This record gives sequence, structure tokens and C-alpha cells, in this order.
Amino acid sequence: MTINLRGPRQRTLPDRKGQHGRRAPASSIAGGPRLRFGYLVFVMGVVLRVKAASAMSVRKDEIHQQSSAPLERSPQQKLCPPGFYMEEAIRGCAPCTDGIDYTNHSNTLPSCLLCTTCKSGEEEKNRCTPTKDTECQCKPGTFRGEDAPEFCQKCSTGCPDGKIMVMDCTPWSNINCVDQESGPPSRLMIAIIVIGLVITAVLIGCMVWCCLKGKEADRRQRPVPRCSKQTAC
Repeated sequence: MTINLRGPRQRTLPDRKGQHGRRAPASSIAGGPRLRFGYLVFVMGVVLRVKAASAMSVRKDEIHQQSSAPLERSPQQKLCPPGFYMEEAIRGCAPCTDGIDYTNHSNTLPSCLLCTTCKSGEEEKNRCTPTKDTECQCKPGTFRGEDAPEFCQKCSTGCPDGKIMVMDCTPWSNINCVDQESGPPSRLMIAIIVIGLVITAVLIGCMVWCCLKGKEADRRQRPVPRCSKQTAC
């Protein structure tokens, strides 16, 4: 009795000549790697979509919190002193240019502030420095009134009838006029009062001097008592 050790025969595919060639692999073995690769790609796509959606949700929450919360400066943030500004290129403070720009407070500004240029009709009172802006004032004969502080106005040349001037024109105000009756005393009146006080003082001084001289004369004219044996000195 002969035993077949090869096992069951596998079916072979005929070639073009009708002869049997290589054995055909099973369909499950041929399609397995492709199915696994497609499944892996599908799983990775799902995972990436979930992560992207989660990151977008977290980002929206952060933006909402930042927009609703007030802006606060970090206590560790460095401030540049007056006369300097924050230069991003060097990540430090850089000085302002004298006569060109300035900063007058501690700051984190990306650049200095430009100096003010005096307008027409103004003159420079104090020049611009790295820590102070230009100071301008109206030229002599003009002033800056409260009703129109944008430009300088000409000072009045005099007061109306019945009024006298008590204060001259300045770069900040016009002349000040008051009623003549309620105004201060005139120069003539002041001179008369001063002269009267001087004369009174001179007269009082003369009277005191005369009194002192008269008493001294009386003392000289009195006889000096002499001592004798009968009277005691």
C-alpha cells in the first residue's frame, strides 16, 4: 500500500500552450497587504482630523479668553527711561535724538515722539531735548486767549473810555482794564501821599529834636547847689 506524503494536490493554471504552470496563490493572501495599507491610511486620516478639530477648538477658547480679559503688562517687562525708546532690533533701550524727538515718561514705545514745531506767530521759549518737548509762546504784542487757544491774537492798544489799565499784555493774556472809579489810585495821587508822609515824618523828627535840645538847655541854665558847713551836699 502506497501512502501519499505530498498531501492534497493543488490546482495549477494552464499556460498559453495548455500546459500546467505555477500554482495560483490564494485570493486572501494576494489581497491582504492592500487591505491592511488602506485601513491604516483611513485610521490615520481620522486621527488627524480629530486632532485638528481639537486644536481649533482650544485655539478659539484661548482667543476668546484673550479678547475678553483686560490687557495687563507683565511686571517683568522692562521699561525704558525718559529720553529712550524700546529698540526691537537690539531688544533694549535706544536714545532719542536731541532736537528731533523725545520721550518724557518711562515707556516701551517702538520709537520716540517727534518734537513740536512752533507755529507762525509763535516763538520758541525752550528748545526740544530728549526728555522734553519744545515750548512755544506767542511773540511780543500778541497773546493766546482762552476763547481761541489755537493761534495768537494781537494785544489791545488801550482801554475804553472810563477805564484804566491795571495789567499789561502778556503772551498768555490781553491787557486788563477796570473802571476808573474802582481802579487803583493814579500815580499823581500816590506821589502826593508819599510826599505827605515824608513831610510828616520830618516834622515829627524836628519836634523831637527840639524837645531834646530844650531839656538839655534847661539843665545847663540851672544853678548847681554848693555845699557849706550848714548844709549837707
